[in-house]
Amino acid sequence: GNIALRENTTGSDNSAIGNNAGSGNNAGNRNTCLGAYTTTTQSNLTNATAIGANAVVVNDIEAHAIVAGVPDKRIK
Repeated sequence: GNIALRENTTGSDNSAIGNNAGSGNNAGNRNTCLGAYTTTTQSNLTNATAIGANAVVVNDIEAHAIVAGVPDKRIK
């Protein structure tokens, strides 16, 4: 999508599909963002997944988390 993973500088193996998806991930690894404006807010988060437009994996959620929808529902 347009400007997906735009802030990513040192992170690797990330996937982002959707307008502005993954924009908050700058150093995290192996994260997945599916949907417009989905992202992670913790810069070094690993193995997290955000699903659905505007879904965000926030700082207080640990690695290996799956978050879906708005309001966010933690799946794992």
